[in-house]
Amino acid sequence: MNTLLPLSEKEKRVLRKTMISRIALFFVAILPLITFSVYLLYLAAMSFADGSQDVFSFIIPAVILLFYVLGAKYILPPLVNVLRYRKTEGKKVFTTCIRQISKRYIGAKGLVFTLKTDLFTIDTAKDIVLICDIPLTDLAPGTEISIHKLPGIRNEILRISTPLEVNTGKS
Repeated sequence: MNTLLPLSEKEKRVLRKTMISRIALFFVAILPLITFSVYLLYLAAMSFADGSQDVFSFIIPAVILLFYVLGAKYILPPLVNVLRYRKTEGKKVFTTCIRQISKRYIGAKGLVFTLKTDLFTIDTAKDIVLICDIPLTDLAPGTEISIHKLPGIRNEILRISTPLEVNTGKS
């Protein structure tokens, strides 16, 4: 089942809360880091211009370049999704069956699940699930679930629920 449904009030609240927290994170943490890194690059460039470069004049630009590359891969996509949240008018609902579930423990993230379904593979280490109506520990192979996704947004799942919750308008 692949239909476009309007967002519920709970989903709008969660999207609004996520949008506000990501914008706050950008201004409180990421923007000062960018400003500080630009200042360090300026100091490294000035040390080359003065002829007084040292080891840190070579290391700092390399570390900052690595920081920017990793930031573009891991930090920027969720921030770009915030801009797409404002244009979202509905969600796509996919009803699918779980084929395989695997669990593993990753130090900083804790227990991570990988759900292989008929349509998708959901890895909770990489994909962000905003609302999970079913505890992932209760899922088993053969269980039918509904995956709610926002059009045009990758690596984020709005909601995982039972198909009954979609059909009764409870979503």
